[in-house]
Formats: sequence, structure tokens, C-alpha cells
Amino acid sequence: MIHWNRKRYRSLLLLQITLLFIFTTAMIATFSESNLPSDLRELQVVHQAHVDLKEISGLALLDGASANPTVMAVGDKEPRLLYWSMDDWHAKSKSFAKVLVDHFSLCRNPTEGRCKKAYESLVRDWEALAVDGQGRIFLVQEYSESLLVLTKDLQSVEAIINYSFAEAFPALKQSKKKFRANSMGEGVILLKEGHFIVAKESDPPALVEFGPSGSKPLGLSAATLLQAGESFRFPSVQDTGSGSALPVTRFDYVPLHSWTYHENGGPAKCDISDLSAFKTGRVFLLSQNCGQLRVLSGLSLGRKDMDFKSVYNVTRNVRNPEALVALSETEVIVASDTKKSGANVFRLRLPEPAGKGITTH
Repeated sequence: MIHWNRKRYRSLLLLQITLLFIFTTAMIATFSESNLPSDLRELQVVHQAHVDLKEISGLALLDGASANPTVMAVGDKEPRLLYWSMDDWHAKSKSFAKVLVDHFSLCRNPTEGRCKKAYESLVRDWEALAVDGQGRIFLVQEYSESLLVLTKDLQSVEAIINYSFAEAFPALKQSKKKFRANSMGEGVILLKEGHFIVAKESDPPALVEFGPSGSKPLGLSAATLLQAGESFRFPSVQDTGSGSALPVTRFDYVPLHSWTYHENGGPAKCDISDLSAFKTGRVFLLSQNCGQLRVLSGLSLGRKDMDFKSVYNVTRNVRNPEALVALSETEVIVASDTKKSGANVFRLRLPEPAGKGITTH
């Protein structure tokens, strides 16, 4: 008779499950690493640091024309901005929670009961950041498809601009494919004449120029980009018909032009996590799920697709690359959407052409 050793059987079964888990995890990690094309050149780390902000989702430059501009960052889950100088990475924090509650909440105590849920919805989901020549802060809130405009001191809401990706892609909205709320605005670039470009994360990954109804698209170049020191021009209330007795002016913008990209003739698998433009008109797009930085020389109205000049791998030191701002035509800052400790902000340099060296500092 063969006696069944139940305890030994359970031990072996547990060991097999553990080994299978380790093998599966290793395979997933290997696949993730191989998701970065090996033939692409990698961005070079110039400097890296840790700043006290979890899940960084947006970056911008304050006083962008100066030699050492102030960097601003916003996180997905927190209603506060972080500021630090390029020559001193010790960051300072400012909250804009109070101004949101004062303008938009009926609750006196927004941290209790049902008011807590309303408060959390109001102050979260920030996915992009921009600043104009007056220091006004433009924040993209993904779920509401809105651009919130705050004064430089964060003491007042100057305007809200609403836009709709569904209007830009009506065929997708009407199709059976789900129009995912978490695949919306992930980056913003301010243009002249009160226009702006917002990146749609996926389904499809796209860039859409929005402006007041009746206006003509501008595209993106050095001539149309809102340069450092220039103020964003809001349309007059009379022109938009959006006037109200509320202390905050609201504008409804319409899509004017869009640019998408495809891979191998099919839908693109790489998302757009953020975008930024340098004063020359060069555009940078960051992809989190592909770990790539894509470069465009501009956005022409003569085409509907994106004509990439070059593509680079983001260094593997950057976990979850989510936020981006251009310092020059060859340097960017990339921030990581992570809750973990360690470096989460990286100054990166595009590699020089073959045969030319780079000195980092």
C-alpha cells in the first residue's frame, strides 16, 4: 500500500506555485524590457534628483527665457504645485486647494461625509501644466476635459476653458469602441490667438488644436507658439456668448485640427503621456508605456499625421515617465509617475550624432 503524505504534497504544491510565480514575473519583466526597441538610441542622464511630490504628471517652466528657469510640477492626486530652480533642486510647495473650494464647492467642511467625495473629485486628476507670460497657471484636468486658469499667486481662478475630444473624433464616439475617460488630456501647449494644443493619451493617441468657435487653426511652429514673456489671449465674452454672473469666466472651445500617428499601418500602441515645445517650434512627445521620446519639427496644417524626426528610448532609470518639459532643442526634463522613493526627476540630453561626444555635469 502506498501512503499519501498530505503534508509533503502540500509543500511540493506550494513550491511549484512559487516557482511558477517567479518564472511568470521574470517573463513579464523580460517582455517589458524588450518592449523598448534595441536599435533606438537612449537619452543621456545629465542630472537626477528627488522632489517631494508623488505621481508627478505635469511640468512647466516659470521665467522660461532665463538661464536658470524655475521648474514647476503638479501631481495627479494633489492640488499643489512644486517649484525649484535649475541650479538649486530644493523644492517649495504651494497649494491651490482653497481657491478651488472657495470658487466651486458648497461645502463648508469638504473633508467629511459626502462632501469628501465631492472634494476629492474637484481637486484631483491633474495631467498637464503650462504657464504664460503673466505667470498664469494652466492646468489640464483629465476627466472634466477642462483647462483651469489660475493667477500667478494661486489666489484666484481667472477662467475655465472646456473642450471636447468627442467633437474632434465623432466617429469614434459613435462607434462601439469605448471612449475611455482615462485616455484623455495628457499634455498642453499654449499658442497665440488664445489657441492651445492638448494631447489625447490613446484610443487614438493624438494632438488636437482647440480654439474659439469660428477661428482658424494655426498649427505649431515658432511663429504660432506662445513664446516666453507673451500672455495667453482670452476671447472676449461677447465673442463666445459665454458670459455669466459668476466670478469665473467660462469658455467653450472647439477642435480646429488634429494630428494622429500610426505604427506599421495600424493603430499606434505607444501612448502620449505628455508633450512640450521649444521656442524654435520643435515638439517633444513622451510615451510612458513604450518608454520613448518622439521628436517633431512642428505640426503642419497640411497633414493629419505626425511626421517624427527622430525617436529615442528614455533611460531605464526613469520609472513610469509621465511628465515632460523642454529646456532646449537637445535637453528635456522628464518626471516619473511613481510613489516610490528615489530619483523621480531627470534632466536628460538627446544623444549627439555618432562620433561626437557629450560632456555631462
